Amino acid sequence: MIKKTSILCENSKNMQTILVPIDFSEDSLNALHMAINVAKASQAEVKMIHVNKTRMFLSFVRAKPTENPEDIKRDFTDLISHTAHEGVNLDYV
Repeated sequence: MIKKTSILCENSKNMQTILVPIDFSEDSLNALHMAINVAKASQAEVKMIHVNKTRMFLSFVRAKPTENPEDIKRDFTDLISHTAHEGVNLDYV
């Protein structure tokens, strides 16, 4: 596993921005932490984008926003403050 991460970092030296889809699930938060580690090695910034949880494509087409935009903004702000010690430019779109 460590070798894969090292190879990824070596191949990402020119990466400027890493976009991470976040639905606040455990998997998406793990992806965020992975992106932060890659960003540290490549000096990239990390941008989070909120995505809705869906079970299949048709539910996506019919999906209505279920989360309050203010709650999402607060949760992103909390993530940014909790990862400030990582030394990576983290923001959301």
